[in-house]
Amino acid sequence: MTFKDVVNEMRANGVAEEDIKTILEQSKKSRYNPKLIDEELEKMGYEKIFTIDYDDNYDDDDDIDDFPSSQKIFRKHNKEF
Repeated sequence: MTFKDVVNEMRANGVAEEDIKTILEQSKKSRYNPKLIDEELEKMGYEKIFTIDYDDNYDDDDDIDDFPSSQKIFRKHNKEF
């Protein structure tokens, strides 16, 4: 991902231009690191954009019974001679 892509993604997610400039200045020193960029975004009060914490978004108890159970039906073939 290029810095142009990073800028476009931040703009699309509503990050202020001043904050984008600040993050880019910090990112250019350490190259593109999505985790560090998201940490800076969170410090500034934004949501993460470039990384996803699947553990934070996954709840074991949610949606357990949302789908009806299914049962396979096995049928015998009729052999007619």
